[in-house]
Amino acid sequence: MSCCGQKRQQWQEQAGQIQPAPKAPEPILENPIPVQYNGSHSYLITGPQTGLLYLFAAKGNSLMVDSRDASVLLADGQKFSLV
Repeated sequence: MSCCGQKRQQWQEQAGQIQPAPKAPEPILENPIPVQYNGSHSYLITGPQTGLLYLFAAKGNSLMVDSRDASVLLADGQKFSLV
C-alpha cells in the first residue's frame, strides 16, 4: 500500500472511533409564559435572569419564555407582549 493509502486508511479507522458529541439537554423553563415579539427584525436575546438564549425569528413570533425572564422582557412593552 502506498504512503497515501496508508494515511487514508488510518484516517478512516480513526474517524470510525470518534463518538458524536452528546446532545445538550433541553432547557427547563420555570413557569413558562408565551411572549410575542413585536419588533421588525429577528431578535436574539439572553434571558436577563436565567442566561437562556431566546431567538425570536420575526415580527409576531412567539416563544415560551421562563417567567423570570418574561417579567423583564415584558417591561419593554414596545418590543414584547403577552400572547
